[in-house]
Amino acid sequence: MILVTGATGGNGTKLIEQLETLGIPVRAMVRKQPTSARSQSSNVQFVVGDFDNRDSLARALEGVERAFLTTNSSERVEEQQLHFVEVAKQSGVRHVVYLSQLHANRNSPVRFLRYHAVVERALADSGMAFTHLRPSPRKATRASRMTSQDPRRLPTMSWHRTWPKP
Repeated sequence: MILVTGATGGNGTKLIEQLETLGIPVRAMVRKQPTSARSQSSNVQFVVGDFDNRDSLARALEGVERAFLTTNSSERVEEQQLHFVEVAKQSGVRHVVYLSQLHANRNSPVRFLRYHAVVERALADSGMAFTHLRPSPRKATRASRMTSQDPRRLPTMSWHRTWPKP
């Protein structure tokens, strides 16, 4: 079983669609139980979860082997994601895929980049297998709009005009 957090967001929705297509059982963590026809899918089980409530995370993670972790950015996001990592480990999750951010760094002056680095480190120290996905903010938000129009067009850097940062 794969748990997908952020199941109603752009990335979570697309991931669930792909997993459904492959016939892979998915548990979708949502804030409120959905009432739409989508909630009737045979391969998707919806579970109400709250990143501030460890018991609800434990229920969502029960029987899960792999998880995709993404949340909305908020004042408490670092703490919430760290809760998830701790409960995932306690629940026996084997692999977490984390939607981080390009240039995540504990020493960054940008809070957004600091907390991603902290969560990446917590995953690395957890003993669980992990994958960090690090899209750039600009590309992450534009990519879904672009691929919905033409899935062959993904944004790429123009290296002759854009210098990489160390």
